[in-house]
Amino acid sequence: MWTGWITLSGLGEPMTISRARVLALIVCSCVLSIASPGLTPPSDGNSADQIASAYKSRLNHEVVTLRIPCTSDVQHFDEDGNLRSKPHAGPWTLYGRLMVESVKTNGRQLELVGKRIWVRFIGDQMQNIVPNPAIPVEIDIDLPQGPNAATKTDAAMLKVLLGTGGKMSDIVPDYWKPYFAGVEGGAPPLTAREQFKAKLKASKTDPSKISEGVSQGKLIHAVRPAYPRQAQMIGMSGSVKLHAVIGKDGRIHSLYIEKPVGAGMDDEAVKAVQKWRYKPYYIKGIPRDVETDITINFQNER
Repeated sequence: MWTGWITLSGLGEPMTISRARVLALIVCSCVLSIASPGLTPPSDGNSADQIASAYKSRLNHEVVTLRIPCTSDVQHFDEDGNLRSKPHAGPWTLYGRLMVESVKTNGRQLELVGKRIWVRFIGDQMQNIVPNPAIPVEIDIDLPQGPNAATKTDAAMLKVLLGTGGKMSDIVPDYWKPYFAGVEGGAPPLTAREQFKAKLKASKTDPSKISEGVSQGKLIHAVRPAYPRQAQMIGMSGSVKLHAVIGKDGRIHSLYIEKPVGAGMDDEAVKAVQKWRYKPYYIKGIPRDVETDITINFQNER
């Protein structure tokens, strides 16, 4: 038996969550850099069997990144790479990666079968985690017909999976973008905070900087983040560091992840903090926009 809790700095007693057992896990043998595994379309032959064979040789036993982190365990795409049903997206650190175990065809569809990969962060590196028992996922993509079937399938696949040269900053929610733009971009890469500052400058917003302790003193309404069950299952904990702009009205106007931990905790932290309310911050009697850090601690003990 272990108990987990979430502490919000300056908010009193932690919230306690209990679970009867801890799920075993397998950690993938490699720790991946922040760059996502890419996809290079094979374009070998136009028959369904040829297309499946080409993708099998390319994708079997590879970890791939899904452009849409659907919570559904069976996902059906049309021949243009569009989901046939309205997607219900979850955190990409829980639903955005797949270890492909087989690629086959029934003549009408290309079928990718694999198991979900959860992601956690160690510094600026992502570590893939395979939950045990595994969570199976099936990706079905309708195959086009005709002499350009392989080329059309390649184009569809690049709308389903993140391709070679693709960037996580192109597909993640806005509150993740400064982080990925910082670790994926330029030479030298900009930090998440520098990316955020550039965005504020472009929007002609110039908030005053206040410490985390001062902002906590202004907090009048806090929503506690949910502790993702997947993180509980593997006994995972960590501190999510966010950077925020609090408006003159006391609402969160801008928010981004500066230091993630993964396993859905970052997204839950953002979802909760977006609902926080503060007393306006005054400078010389005038309410001002302010920027500050917010730290959410997800902890567990066994």
